[in-house]
Amino acid sequence: MENDQAFSSVSLVNAGVVSFAVTRREREFGIRLALGATRRQIYAAVLHSGSRPVMADPTALVTRQRELVVGLRGRSRDRLLTRVLRAEDEVRHLGARVRSLSPQSTLERGYAVVQHRDGRVVVSREEVQRDELLRVRVARGDFGVRPVTGPDGGSPSSAG
Repeated sequence: MENDQAFSSVSLVNAGVVSFAVTRREREFGIRLALGATRRQIYAAVLHSGSRPVMADPTALVTRQRELVVGLRGRSRDRLLTRVLRAEDEVRHLGARVRSLSPQSTLERGYAVVQHRDGRVVVSREEVQRDELLRVRVARGDFGVRPVTGPDGGSPSSAG
């Protein structure tokens, strides 16, 4: 039973090889016919080219294809592993970049965020009114402040 299956597999592979060989030699066969070859001669050429190697060792073609598949699978696995490792490195790099650009990291470098009561960020001195309660966020907490000067920039001593 196993021999029948193996022979059937070899026969299918052989038919595929013959079909491939005929397709590749179609032009050649057309020229031969044009030069006077008979259909019988063309048929003999097809059988001769497609059957000899397989009949000498029916498993040779299957073995060769198996080795090819095993090699391709190994190279594919190696290529995929390389791509995964590169992607992991890229993710680590991007994670470090995001952490360095995060608002918390900015605060830890000594910066502060100043906000109005309604949550708007202060971006200009002209936005701040004298004695307005502002929220200042730093790396480890926040606190309130009241400016002693207004947008006109008057000194604290003249703010009477």
